[in-house]
Amino acid sequence: MDTSAFHVRIDNLTLSPNVSFKQLDDINVTDGAAVYYITVKAVSGSGRVVMSSSNGVNIDVTPPDIQKIYHVDMSWDDEEISDFQGSNSTIAVRYRAFDRESQVVEYFWAIGTSPGGTDVQPFRSNGLKVLAVNSDLEGHLLHGSTYYVTLRAVNGAGLQSTVMTSGVTVLFGNPDVAHTNTTVPFGEEVPLPEDVHIDDTVMITDLSYAGLSWGTPREEEGITATFFSLSSDANGMNDVLPLTRVGGGGSGSVIIVNGTIQTHGKVSNVSDLQRDSPEEEADSSDFHMEPGRTLFPTLRVCNGAHQCTDVKAKKIIYIRPSDQAGTSRHGESAKIMLNMPTSETIAIRTKEGVKNGTTLVAGLLTKRDVSAEYTSDASVNFRSFVANTDFTSTFTERWLNNRIKHWLGVNFFVTTLGNVEVPGPINITLPINTTLIELGLEPRLLYWNSEMQEWQDAQRACGIGEMVQTVVDWPNRCAHFQVCTTNVHNIEMDSPVARQHKSVEDSKQIFQGPSHFTLAAVEKSSFNSRPVIVSHSRVEAQEDEEKDIWIRYFDLDGDRLSFSISVPPLFGNARLEENEEYAVVYYTPCLDCYGTDKINISAVEMLPDNPHSINIQLVVEVEPRNDDPVLFVLVEDNPALIVPTKRLDLTVEANRMSNLHYRDLQVIVGAYDVEPADLLVLDFSVESNGTMSTSQQERRADFVSLNICSTNSTWFTVIQERGTNGTSGPLQLDPCDIQAPHALQDMAWVFTTLTCRPHENFTGKDVIKINAKDQHGGLSRVVTLDLYVLENLCEHGGQCVGDVTDPDCTSKDRTKGFERYWCNCTSAPGWTGRLCEIDYDECLSAPCPSNYTCVDKVNGYVCECGNPSWPCAGKLTAWQICLIVLAAVFLLLLTIVVWRKWKISNPKKVGSIFFRTSRVSPDATMIKVKPINGVRDDDVKGLKLPEPHRATGRERDGASPGKVRRAWGDDNTSASKAAALFNWTWSPTRSAETRNRPKDLQDGAVTEMMPLPGMPLKTTDL
Repeated sequence: MDTSAFHVRIDNLTLSPNVSFKQLDDINVTDGAAVYYITVKAVSGSGRVVMSSSNGVNIDVTPPDIQKIYHVDMSWDDEEISDFQGSNSTIAVRYRAFDRESQVVEYFWAIGTSPGGTDVQPFRSNGLKVLAVNSDLEGHLLHGSTYYVTLRAVNGAGLQSTVMTSGVTVLFGNPDVAHTNTTVPFGEEVPLPEDVHIDDTVMITDLSYAGLSWGTPREEEGITATFFSLSSDANGMNDVLPLTRVGGGGSGSVIIVNGTIQTHGKVSNVSDLQRDSPEEEADSSDFHMEPGRTLFPTLRVCNGAHQCTDVKAKKIIYIRPSDQAGTSRHGESAKIMLNMPTSETIAIRTKEGVKNGTTLVAGLLTKRDVSAEYTSDASVNFRSFVANTDFTSTFTERWLNNRIKHWLGVNFFVTTLGNVEVPGPINITLPINTTLIELGLEPRLLYWNSEMQEWQDAQRACGIGEMVQTVVDWPNRCAHFQVCTTNVHNIEMDSPVARQHKSVEDSKQIFQGPSHFTLAAVEKSSFNSRPVIVSHSRVEAQEDEEKDIWIRYFDLDGDRLSFSISVPPLFGNARLEENEEYAVVYYTPCLDCYGTDKINISAVEMLPDNPHSINIQLVVEVEPRNDDPVLFVLVEDNPALIVPTKRLDLTVEANRMSNLHYRDLQVIVGAYDVEPADLLVLDFSVESNGTMSTSQQERRADFVSLNICSTNSTWFTVIQERGTNGTSGPLQLDPCDIQAPHALQDMAWVFTTLTCRPHENFTGKDVIKINAKDQHGGLSRVVTLDLYVLENLCEHGGQCVGDVTDPDCTSKDRTKGFERYWCNCTSAPGWTGRLCEIDYDECLSAPCPSNYTCVDKVNGYVCECGNPSWPCAGKLTAWQICLIVLAAVFLLLLTIVVWRKWKISNPKKVGSIFFRTSRVSPDATMIKVKPINGVRDDDVKGLKLPEPHRATGRERDGASPGKVRRAWGDDNTSASKAAALFNWTWSPTRSAETRNRPKDLQDGAVTEMMPLPGMPLKTTDL
């Protein structure tokens, strides 16, 4: 059918790109993009009408609206707006654009060193993605340089909008703040000797004040944020004031006064800075430091690329006017004398040989001082090193439990200026009130461990592991103490350090402070109660199951025990796990063992001195149970490998008459039981499309080491032969390094041969389920044999070949068909085709000589001589045949010439040996004529002699020639005459064999005939 194309064009229209329409409420009006359609109406001559409309077109006269574009630093966050970046290889921007009429169809972007520039990256398409990233700019971005991105948005109408970013500045490395100075408001220099200068620490006398002020960093550093924190050590714990943003890139200050924090004119409560506090408001907002505490301020400035540097700031130490400082000027001891209200003094001194300028700071703590609350409500992690004995008297380390009888009311703190380390020990001499120290008591110097929140013995810090005696000068009523590290016990009791009873020799003997010391009257002798085991020592377990044995104990002093296995079990394995209040022994009996087993456990108190130890013997009664048999399959490919499994895939070729490679699938199924007296039986459940049979289940087996694993006498072959020939006696099997739970001869066994024969021409999947059971009801796991019958259409012994997905034809996909496979006919000689179904014609290559006929056979051919009269049996060559033919022609011509000459020379001679018959009767005379050429018996097969009769006179006178039989009969053909001439009957055959002359044929062939003497022939006979 012919069609015609028409072009419709409508000009001079005024079309609006938008249209207003009412919403469903019929009141509100919404603007939307207008869509215009062209409708064409066609009318045929008969009046039939057809209409069609275009797919619509929008009118778009406005470019896209790019609403937002900004830089992001991919090394920090791909969402956060950034004017700076620390990446040296990437420029990235995010943007958003909108086009209501024809939509945005593509974005293009470029990068330059100036607004609108493209010298870093020319315009390239970014598709419709709203994040543009170029990560291949390493080496092109320079520190301190600003780079700009130009974005171009294109809508469906081809209109464009272009915008440029405000730029991003690249900053490499951390900011340089070496020129930024800091000062501590309310800070004063520590009063020291004139020749000693400490420039990293200032002191504040008001315990509720703290703060820091700083100058403006250099502009080229690009500082955008300033953070401030306070810590109790140099590691930045932020336990006093958490890291808080307090400014931008300029100068500023932070002032903490009476629980408030002031920065940039803004005043807030310090409790507002608690990051880990609950959502409800804090009950208080206090900031009150202990005398002697050292604070480490941290001022951290960060540039726009989020690279930060800490500005150096001086440490703050709180020293009251009444506190004392002692300095070592030339390596001598640093000494402090604290005057008590009772006119007695406390002497504190370091050992000699300390660094020049080493300074101790100490001060008395009155009842009011120790009762005050020292805190920073800005952090939930703040811990005060000053404690009130009225509320903490029971919080003591294990060594002091129930031994403190009197608190002697002497409290003071000791620290080092700047919280530096001082080699120990520190020697402290204290006055004592001998009236309060009764018989059996002794004065002990204690300190409050703020981390462990307990009182600990200060003397033991220099001699853990041995009893340190206090030197008491009774006449002068004073005691001498040595103090080393005051945080040596800041370890959890379940930590490896505590379990090893780490001694002071394993750590540095140093003093750092600050520490709150107090004097107490303590009993000389320590009391240690013996722990008691409260759990049962005799437990029951099941054979082959792990048993968890809990060991619980009680100690009156709350001491913890450390457990270990001193004597392991004889008939199993045991491992031990310790917890805070108990220990657990996990005991597993040896495989298939039952009876009584014992485990000896040793427990020792985790005390540094004179710990108690106890021995525990656990008696485990292992109850026997019936063991389930273990089923396995011996696959012919791995006949000596026991393969316990839940599921096993097996394959077999399709059972087809044309498949010469088909073999029944045979596997050996067996089971063993660790209980040798059990009788095992194999059960089979078959859902198959074939015939499944099993041999008699054999349970007798002798395992002998015959070193036959390297021969064919494997488990598979031995069991298979047993099922075939029915041999009596036990199976003679070599262990062949089989991994089994026990010696093979100490277990019960069962074997059988499973033979699977699919139905003829069936392909698909069969399922066989097997399990073993004993007489006690024990069941093995069910083993499922998935038998895949694979299609094989190869004929005459052809080998299956697959495509690249299954070149060896091993895939189970062949159960679905033979479409992706073909046959290799190398193993099927004489056959060809995709399935080796076509007999190859070996005669196509003309293997026979030209005189032979090639007859095709299966995988061969036969060369036959088609006409036995043709001389090909001798395998004559072409030139020989030509020579024979020429010789025959020559002889024939020669004969004709001789005959003609003879006829001319004897014109009156009657009779002819060729054209006239003889008048001599065969009865009268038998003419013995020797043949000219020798012939075999079968050359004259079928040739009959004429009946004997005598010629009459009429016959001699020329009667009818039909009365006398001629040599060649009535057949006038040249072939018959030639046959008679050569004395054999014309009988053409296809046999290539030479036929022998019949033995009963008389001699006297008609090969040569001569007239008889005395018998002249008449002229009429001619």
